[in-house]
This record gives sequence, structure tokens and C-alpha cells, in this order.
Amino acid sequence: MAIIEFRNPNALTPGPIRHEHLPPELVHRIETVCSVLADVFPMTAGEWIDSLRRDLVPEPEVVWWERVAGCYLELTAKVDLPLHQRKIAFKIIFSLFSGGKAKELGNEAAQLPQSAKSELAAILRKFARIENPWPRSQRRLRVAETIPMARV
Repeated sequence: MAIIEFRNPNALTPGPIRHEHLPPELVHRIETVCSVLADVFPMTAGEWIDSLRRDLVPEPEVVWWERVAGCYLELTAKVDLPLHQRKIAFKIIFSLFSGGKAKELGNEAAQLPQSAKSELAAILRKFARIENPWPRSQRRLRVAETIPMARV
């Protein structure tokens, strides 16, 4: 059985640099993700690159972030949200992609307009195959939502 040890986050130190340099095409992809998420996840490109140089295999981490950024970008292109609601939407996307449970995000979802919740639900189904992310009390039920979608 694994032992869980809780530590003060302020006492944690970064891991070792595992890659002296990242490939230029990967750096370009990192810079793109950094630009897309700048208003809701304020890290500089240098901080992103430094963090990913510490990953044993940075490519899958970049792919993960590209998917998160893709969902966020698609949502913000379709629904005009003020900054505080964009931050909430990002938190929801990040949490769900990190394995969080949709039912735990009800308070956050309640702070978004219905148009954003509907659009985000459609985007999450497309990008992450997450079905009906909001508890029934947080969404408007449609006939299409009562029929389970086939998974590919």
C-alpha cells in the first residue's frame, strides 16, 4: 500500500533539468500554448520551457496542454466571457482533463452563463469524450442528452 505524504507546497523544489534543450518545434508549440492561456494561466514562455525541460518525456505533457488550450480557445472563440468567467472555464477544463469529477465542479459551473455551459459541454464531448459534465441541477436537459452517445 502506498503511503501518502503531505508536504508544504512552498517547501517543494523543482526537479533536475533532464533536457539541456528542447527541439525547436516543441518550443514553438509550447509558446503557442503559453499565448493561448496567458490570461488564465499566467506563466512566461521561459517558465513553461524550464518546467518542461524537467519532464522525463515532455512531448506527452505538451500534447495534454495543447488539448486543454484547444478546448479553451474554442470556447472563447464562440462565447464572449469576462476574464473572471474565462478563469472559471479554464479551471473546469483543467480539472476535468486532470481527472477531476464533473459533479465536484458544480459551484464553478453555476457561475457561467447557460450559453457557456452548453458550448463547453459540447467542446468537452468532442475533445475529451466527457459526457454531460454538469449535474442535472446545473444544466437544461434536452432530449438528445437523455440518449447515451456512442463511444468510438
